[in-house]
Amino acid sequence: MTELIPTDDIPDDEAGLLDDLVQIVEEGRRTAAMRVNATLTMTYWLVGRAILVNTLRNSRAEYGQQIVATLSHQLKARFGRGFDRTNVVRMGRARASLPRP
Repeated sequence: MTELIPTDDIPDDEAGLLDDLVQIVEEGRRTAAMRVNATLTMTYWLVGRAILVNTLRNSRAEYGQQIVATLSHQLKARFGRGFDRTNVVRMGRARASLPRP
């Protein structure tokens, strides 16, 4: 029965096994961090896009300032410090600076 279990990719010694496990865990963490960063970047880009489109649709600068202040306050209360006014303004600017598709 043990002949059905492939063993050539798993080290036989404890030190080799530990090195293999460390490599697996580190690679998993790197991959997770990259995916989280990509997802957060897209999330913030979409937030900026939504605010920018809404503001441009209403085409009033004072409205834009007011909506950013209101939304940042509400988002910060719900999601934490990553949505303070400065960050929400940056999200809108990042979206505005991208070339149009």
